[in-house]
Amino acid sequence: MVLLSVISVITLACSAYLFSKAAGGLSLKRPNILSIFFWILIIFQYIGSFLLIAGIVKNNWWINRAENIESSLRMAHISLMLVLVLLPITIIFCFKILKFNPKKETELVYTEDITYIHQNSKDRNVKYIFLLITFLIFLCLVYLLHSVQDIPIILAVLSSNQELAEITRVSVTRGNFLIKLINGIVGNWIAPLLTLALYAYYWKTKKTFYLLLFVMNFFITCFFLIYRTEKAPFTLFLITLFFLYGVLKGKVNLKKASFLAFIIIGFLSIQYILFLGAGNFENAIEIILSRIFISQHVGSVLTFDYFPNHEAYLGGKLFLPFSSFLFGEKEVQSFALRIMDYYNPVASSIGAAGYMSTLFVAEGYANWGWIGIFISILIVGIFLSLCIFFMSRVRQHPISLALLSFLSIQLPFRLNSGLRIAMYSPELILTIALLISIIVFVRMYPKLKIRIT
Repeated sequence: MVLLSVISVITLACSAYLFSKAAGGLSLKRPNILSIFFWILIIFQYIGSFLLIAGIVKNNWWINRAENIESSLRMAHISLMLVLVLLPITIIFCFKILKFNPKKETELVYTEDITYIHQNSKDRNVKYIFLLITFLIFLCLVYLLHSVQDIPIILAVLSSNQELAEITRVSVTRGNFLIKLINGIVGNWIAPLLTLALYAYYWKTKKTFYLLLFVMNFFITCFFLIYRTEKAPFTLFLITLFFLYGVLKGKVNLKKASFLAFIIIGFLSIQYILFLGAGNFENAIEIILSRIFISQHVGSVLTFDYFPNHEAYLGGKLFLPFSSFLFGEKEVQSFALRIMDYYNPVASSIGAAGYMSTLFVAEGYANWGWIGIFISILIVGIFLSLCIFFMSRVRQHPISLALLSFLSIQLPFRLNSGLRIAMYSPELILTIALLISIIVFVRMYPKLKIRIT
């Protein structure tokens, strides 16, 4: 264990250097998608993994559920070290092929002025489009409120039965197709993106119209993201909005970032006290710290414990985009559920358990064993490189800045929860498709003054 701890420290130093080269720097004042991903890996994965492997943290409910604790912890930690070293090397190699300079491109994102293409008569058309989209979002909200019998967040506040509130939340999340569509596409994608775009428009124009529409969409988005008592979506939305503010301002204000962290901790504390039975603020803080540093790593540990001891390697079924149709919905979609069912059968039996999120390398291991770890690192490295490359092609318009901000925060956090969640997420696919559509559209109409490189 001592040797592994020493190697872990050396790996961390090497990773910081490699990620700095791949991202063009790890500055907190001018973060980009790769530097954000590095800090996510360190905070949400590596610190917890090190505390567990070094024996500093010995008592964790989830870890204690593993049957081969020591070997599972060791394998998960080694796979994480491989990610920290091999992923930035893969990205650096891809950037060399693409002739992409990450340091220069990051500097341009924070220093270039916004090109505002809608002026005079065209500006009125844009306002009508924003009003129409806002109206449609509002209609979706009305339909949602009419269709859902119980609002989970209201039920959690009014009812002392936390278990019932959790079951209601899960049932709403897995509701009928239209409700799932509204939750996933409208609530998690269209409403947040529109809010971000409106904020960028207001920043550029200082027009009251955009400010009012931004405030309206901000509160609608907040409701969509918190009504199911979920914590991550609303937190990520606040971080994304703050990231956009930093891009527009030219750099991230660390004092304001600290204030945002204070707000997020307060929000999470209220969630845990009111909805999850934490009891008091001290217990809530303890749970939050455990969730940040330990719980995010748990999924990987349990995946290494589960495969192949209880189920054979999946042989690539998780990586194919249409694998649900090829191999069956039960075989693929419930991979995370099956792990949850095995290690938390009580919650699963009453319908209160969610999905077991894992770092992307754990999914690679679930498919092909150790060779799958290297395959997943290669896939993610190429995927991230191409995403960053396309994101850099256009960025001077409020809408493209909203897309860039959305991807810069959402993609790293999604990869921290699983490869399939990131690569085949409808919100991220639509965002990337919209970004590429803007590039193609502007190339077809070069008179539009948007920078394309």
